[in-house]
Amino acid sequence: MWREPAVAGDAPDAGDDHLWASLATFPQAVLVTGDGLLLDNPPGSAAVVSARDLVDMIAPAREP
Repeated sequence: MWREPAVAGDAPDAGDDHLWASLATFPQAVLVTGDGLLLDNPPGSAAVVSARDLVDMIAPAREP
């Protein structure tokens, strides 16, 4: 499904404005990225995580 955000984005890199706009429009969304600029400067209270962090969040804890 393709959804075009209704608001304008204000990402640290203008090429990523559509991502910021999506997060503002769909606050339950989580952006999974390897882009350090986006990870270090998330918009407001939006969830921006790395793939590794996502795996750690959803994988069951393993005993050593």
